[in-house]
Amino acid sequence: MKSAAELRILMISLDPVLLGQGSGDVLQRHMDYASRVGSLDIIVLGGTKSESKKISEKLTIHSTGGTGIMKAFRAYSLGSGLCRRGVDLIDTQDPHLTGLIGWLLKRKFQIPLEVHCHG
Repeated sequence: MKSAAELRILMISLDPVLLGQGSGDVLQRHMDYASRVGSLDIIVLGGTKSESKKISEKLTIHSTGGTGIMKAFRAYSLGSGLCRRGVDLIDTQDPHLTGLIGWLLKRKFQIPLEVHCHG
């Protein structure tokens, strides 16, 4: 079993603050979280375009861009690519849309899934 410092985590989120939209400490909290694990990739359903930003050595944020259901398809596509490169845990921030995307990735890649009721 890997230690926490070795875990590669994929998080799926709806939080626009991670993309610089709005205010709060969410980015700092996730940077702190990432410093305690091997790596943290966060897919955020939103943003004006699909892009990836390396925030720190261990934290990368991927925005899906697009509108409507296309955000979900793009999140699944991004997640599939990340899972192929190696993910130890998928973490979703709600049991609805992000949970569904996480569950689909879990089934396809046989990766453990943690589903939150985030708020």
